[in-house]
Amino acid sequence: MSASALEALIEVRSRITPMIARAKLWHLAIWLAVGLAVLVVNVDLLKHRARETAMRSVGQMSMPTALTYAILVQSEIETQRLVPFILANDPDVLSALVPGPAGAAGLQAARVALDQKFVRLREGTTAGVVYVLDRNGTCVAASNWNTPTSFVGVDYAFRPYFTGARDTGDAEYFASGTVSHLAGLFVSHRVLDHGRFAGVMVVKVQFQNLEATWTRLGANAANALVVDDHGVAIITNVEDWRFHALHPLPPVIRHNLEHSGQYGAATLEPLPFSWRDQNRLAAIGGHRYLAVATPIASTAWTLYLLVGLDPALQSAQQFAFVAGLLLTLLEMGAAVAIRLRIAHAVRTKKATEEMRLMAVTDALTQLPNRRAFETSLHALWQTGAPGAPLAALMIDVDHFKFYNDFYGHPAGDECLRVIAKILRQHARRAGDLAARYGGEEFTLLLPGTDLAHAMAAADAVQHAIRALKIPHESAPERGIVTVSIGVGVAQPSRERSPEALIAAADGALYDAKKRGRDCIACAEEG
Repeated sequence: MSASALEALIEVRSRITPMIARAKLWHLAIWLAVGLAVLVVNVDLLKHRARETAMRSVGQMSMPTALTYAILVQSEIETQRLVPFILANDPDVLSALVPGPAGAAGLQAARVALDQKFVRLREGTTAGVVYVLDRNGTCVAASNWNTPTSFVGVDYAFRPYFTGARDTGDAEYFASGTVSHLAGLFVSHRVLDHGRFAGVMVVKVQFQNLEATWTRLGANAANALVVDDHGVAIITNVEDWRFHALHPLPPVIRHNLEHSGQYGAATLEPLPFSWRDQNRLAAIGGHRYLAVATPIASTAWTLYLLVGLDPALQSAQQFAFVAGLLLTLLEMGAAVAIRLRIAHAVRTKKATEEMRLMAVTDALTQLPNRRAFETSLHALWQTGAPGAPLAALMIDVDHFKFYNDFYGHPAGDECLRVIAKILRQHARRAGDLAARYGGEEFTLLLPGTDLAHAMAAADAVQHAIRALKIPHESAPERGIVTVSIGVGVAQPSRERSPEALIAAADGALYDAKKRGRDCIACAEEG
């Protein structure tokens, strides 16, 4: 090799080498970008799954606690429900409501004695206050008779627990106290004197001890609240949540509740929560809590246990990142092999598809060939809608041999391509098929087409080809290229062969030619 040739080779290599290096760097950069994107997607997907798993696990572990809290509430209510029922039948209660032989003095003495009895009864139970109302709704004896917040002498006729017990026999009503301002559940039962309404026996159930128990059990890891049928928090170990709504109340309902006095002076603002994930997650003060809900039996109340989620979610995110990184490395490691296999499969599929198309496509006109036509014919014959006719048009270019002899084969080929284009335009519907049957003969399959519409289609094809005005000086009739068309229509059935339809259309085509060509003839096969 001469020195100049060697120098030229070295110069070419010096130019190509940096280009190859830059191409490799670009290839590496693309792979790194793809890998980073895959890592982000994997971590995001795994983070969602890990988060759901963590929430499900925390929920399953917390449900027994939520059920325990709900049972404590139910047990407290069920225990106190018996008290007014039993006392409503106590002779001492009736003596404090109905004057006896001793008159007013005896009635007053009975009420004083009942005060003492209620005190002893309250000390032996967890009831907040035990008291009795006369037939007018005024408290005449109470366990808190000697306290600054005594109910004695207070008119409670406006309270639903009085009117409800008076009218139906018993009632329950949760509200803020009008004297003590302490919230509680008022459980009441009607007192009768020989079948006549004499008054109402009431027990006020307070839940401060229960709320303190929740605080001890939760140890600040979980907080609880009970909401009534209005969605207002009535029992909770977080004082700031009391008489706040779980979700914003409709303005009309909120206005009515505020003016009912049921919740005292509370304005029923929504709880300071940001609810997420279909109310399963509550964001409170920058921390996330899982809301585990369970109904409280024999009430319209629902208990919510709010369990801290931050530690579980942080662990889930760490797991998601590590698992996502490992998964991405595995995916990228397999990507090259997969890419090679895909490329090979694509090449194989493309070659197979090309061969398949070549086997069923006419090379000159790019229409389906006779083989494809016969396959479609048999498929339509077998799968067509019951009772739907199938039409076949056999189309032959008139005097095409003369055309080839006069204008040459290239012009003849172009003429066939133009006619094929016209036929393709008239196979508009799904299932329609235009095909080259052989030589200068074409066919048009029209499923769901009766004889009248098939003849109309043939007429449209014939006029479209005439409108081309392709010169044909060797034709003895019009001097332009024309076609003869045979139309066959049949009802597909298992008793017939689809070849009978083609034979009928072909026979009609023969008739059209006998009539002088540039004609349409029909033959309807059974």
